Amino acid sequence: MNETDGTLGRVRTNGTSYTDLFHGSVHEVTVSGAWVYFATADALYRMCLDQKTNAEQINSNYTRWLNTDVTYLYYTNLEDHTEAGVGYGNSLYRMELDGSVNERIFQDDVEGICIQGDVLYYMNPDRIMSLLSLS
Repeated sequence: MNETDGTLGRVRTNGTSYTDLFHGSVHEVTVSGAWVYFATADALYRMCLDQKTNAEQINSNYTRWLNTDVTYLYYTNLEDHTEAGVGYGNSLYRMELDGSVNERIFQDDVEGICIQGDVLYYMNPDRIMSLLSLS
């Protein structure tokens, strides 16, 4: 991911085999199975890693703090931030991986999303780590 020149790329961990995946200002990215999910300033996209299809828009929100488990994408919508300021979303959402179901899980200022097993960790504006059980 490179916000400066507007590309999303893939490279092996040893630094070889760089491939451009998407040209545009990408600021969030996560991978689940054969799909890469990424956000731009005005939409959330998915693209099959085999690169045989173009990126598909699955949501039109300004997505921030994107992560996934095997069933859902979890994200905040930057358009609904509160006084906590830019960088925080004021609600945590989850969406099916194909974009078909989108729902707000709870309303709280959220920064950073990390999923480990069936627990989602996030920080609030006071930098206090919180957790949410996903089961």
